Amino acid sequence: MEKGYLIVIAVLILIILVLAAYLFFYKMQLRLLIKQLQLIEGEDTNIGLSSTFEAKEFTEIILIVNKIIRKHRNIEIKLKKVNRSFKESITSISHDIRTPLTSVRGYIQLLGREESISKKQQEYIKVIENRFEAVSKMLNQLFEYARIEAGELVLEKEPVAVQNVLCEVLSSFYHQFTERKEEPTISLPEEMICIEGDYNAFSRVIENILNNALRHGIEEYAISLQKEGNMCKIRVANRTDSIEEYDLDRIFERFYTTDKSRNKKGTGLGLAIAKKLVEQMEGEISASLEEQIFTIELRFQCV
Repeated sequence: MEKGYLIVIAVLILIILVLAAYLFFYKMQLRLLIKQLQLIEGEDTNIGLSSTFEAKEFTEIILIVNKIIRKHRNIEIKLKKVNRSFKESITSISHDIRTPLTSVRGYIQLLGREESISKKQQEYIKVIENRFEAVSKMLNQLFEYARIEAGELVLEKEPVAVQNVLCEVLSSFYHQFTERKEEPTISLPEEMICIEGDYNAFSRVIENILNNALRHGIEEYAISLQKEGNMCKIRVANRTDSIEEYDLDRIFERFYTTDKSRNKKGTGLGLAIAKKLVEQMEGEISASLEEQIFTIELRFQCV
């Protein structure tokens, strides 16, 4: 009997050891699958899941997951092709439209110089010129955005004096503020602050933000610059009656216009272009709304 008990105990111990080994390899395979999934999630790779442990359950899971991964990749490839085709089409269309518009501008200017036209006709020509300028600005924004999206706009990295850019751009908006009988509050430190970026691109960012402020703002315009540690922060704020809290999540999307501002002429590309340029210069841009004061904040590393 004692020998029989020993055999039973030995068999039980063997079963426990087999189960323990099976559980050990099971856990190892789970860890391997987790690492593979993390790699697939974090990198653009064609690698699928693989197994070093022959088990029916793992084989079935791996087959299903690899099928999902392949399907997802095929969808992603198709979307990239469609997106690339869209960008190329926008660039091409923008370029094709700009050429005849340039000719139209010339004919309008020639017509305006005619001495035989009446005062009423001169007024009509002025209206045509204003409409033409508005269309040209929209088209230029579309062309600029298409170039950025297509990776055709290469920025030059150099030290940029932030105060100089702000003063230069603000001076170009002087008449627009005076027409509204508004004087923006400007706060700039005496210490010169520099960032690494592209001078023209940074100027374009400030221009687009100020254009947006004038389009959507009604009063209390404020522009400030400050240095916090090694960070440069630029804020452009204004009171608004056309931006709501729910707009903030989409304010930097291309072609997005708020519900209350759709009667105001614009492409919805100004802030989208600003965001793209800021990110290319390794900066950050954000928007906030508090008690109807809309603020756009830029953050850059100082040099």
